[in-house]
Amino acid sequence: MGPHGSARHHHGPPAWRPRRSGRFLQPIVLLTLLDGPTYGYELIKRASESSPGRGRDAGGVHPPDAGGIYRTLRGLERDGLVRSSWEPGESGPARRRYEIAAAGEAALDEWIGHLRARRDALAEIISRYESRRKGKE
Repeated sequence: MGPHGSARHHHGPPAWRPRRSGRFLQPIVLLTLLDGPTYGYELIKRASESSPGRGRDAGGVHPPDAGGIYRTLRGLERDGLVRSSWEPGESGPARRRYEIAAAGEAALDEWIGHLRARRDALAEIISRYESRRKGKE
């Protein structure tokens, strides 16, 4: 039984599905890696530069933090969506190189479908609100 008295049903390992995240780190990281393999620091920089809401009031959307990106990378790698390997540094220690796996590209396709559905639902809510507000003017 769950914490509220409801039984949870599991039907084997779940298929990949978007994790709930206010900041949408999974699709941001996967989309960043779709541009090509990269190292952690560079991925953080690129993901931060391309995050929604960067540089403006975005209703609570903030650029991703390094810790969140690394936790997301570990989860994506554990799920088989991202691969990593250690490569010798040019003038320093070895660095971890990340790349999107074929399963990661498929998961990104699913994420985009999920985001489109959310966008469409939000657009409907906004449209209904605006039409009612205009009717009261």
